[in-house]
Amino acid sequence: MTETPAIYKQTAGKPRVSLVPPALVEEVAKVRTWAVATKYTDPEGWRIVPPQDYADAIGRHFFAYLRDHDSVDAESGLSHLAHIATNCAFLLEMTR
Repeated sequence: MTETPAIYKQTAGKPRVSLVPPALVEEVAKVRTWAVATKYTDPEGWRIVPPQDYADAIGRHFFAYLRDHDSVDAESGLSHLAHIATNCAFLLEMTR
């Protein structure tokens, strides 16, 4: 008779964070670091911005990306996709 191995950690139904591409987290961190250091001094100030402002920013960065996939944001020097991801993260957090 074979024994069932002991279960050390209950993970069923929990999000598999290891499936998130590290580049996503790194790029959002770059945008946030730049923004707090140069443009917005309060790291939590994003919470009081109207959601529509983030939706508009997503659109602007998306269209800039579509015009030129290799272009970067003129102000930050970071990719438009990184800015899109950051704004999406804010909207996701606001809906929790």
